[in-house]
Amino acid sequence: MEMERRPREGDELTRLYKASIEGSLITFNSLIQKDPLTLNRISPATFNETPLYITTLLGHLTFTRQLLLHKPKLASELDSHNRSPLHLASAEGHAELVQALLQENGGGDQSMCLAKDQDGKIPLHYAALRGRIDVIELLINARMMPDGPTLERACSWEHHILHLAVMLKQAETVRYLLAIPGVKAEADDIVNNGGLKALELLENSPGTNFIISDKIRRIFKDSGLAITQEVADLAEKKLLAKSPKLGKVGGNWFGFRKYKGDRTEDRRGSIMIVSTVISTMTYNTTINPPGGVWQART
Repeated sequence: MEMERRPREGDELTRLYKASIEGSLITFNSLIQKDPLTLNRISPATFNETPLYITTLLGHLTFTRQLLLHKPKLASELDSHNRSPLHLASAEGHAELVQALLQENGGGDQSMCLAKDQDGKIPLHYAALRGRIDVIELLINARMMPDGPTLERACSWEHHILHLAVMLKQAETVRYLLAIPGVKAEADDIVNNGGLKALELLENSPGTNFIISDKIRRIFKDSGLAITQEVADLAEKKLLAKSPKLGKVGGNWFGFRKYKGDRTEDRRGSIMIVSTVISTMTYNTTINPPGGVWQART
């Protein structure tokens, strides 16, 4: 009996992941109705990610809500890179999904907002790297624990979100962030791991899109944070002191490439999640065809 049961469970999980990819509520409801414990049978030994990773990545809002309804704990599950579903939804810019996940996480305790992946990035960094303004707003406005840090101050990764927006030339993100009193008040104090303020970073970032750079300068100026030549010269000296063999642009070029590369790696990692699940499903179906090998022999 045990040998007959296992293949059927494998079939159900394969159907569950396929339904997650397709966003098929009909299949999902059928599986849950047949076996209410289906979601409890998810095993890291079979799939590296939960169905919630798939639905948040692909933007299946209704399916995601059903998963959270039946198993809220999925919202706090981390993958092999320490990423939560909130990291993925933030990266993809799925604002409604982000809101659903925030509402689920502890009913008011949005501690997952501060959950760090293996590189130290929180969901807000993922949103900032791709200029997801709607998501950035949701995450910053998320209610924190009474004595916890404000979200904009919790960005202890190598760059503050304002630095990221400046470095990646995301003018509208910069405009939104500087409209937040807490961010604006600290814009002259927060430095990145190279000792540069966001405005100093603007004067030393590589790139040829001078129109956007000038637009960002005007945004800073309108916020009362205009840069002077003295500050620009000081920023250059900081860079040269950190990397004396590299020029003004070169001193920050490798760092810039790293964060541009982070966006590519995050995207590649997201695609790999779905690809891996599909491959695993195909493999499981091959070794355990519908009905089960053992069942076929009886």
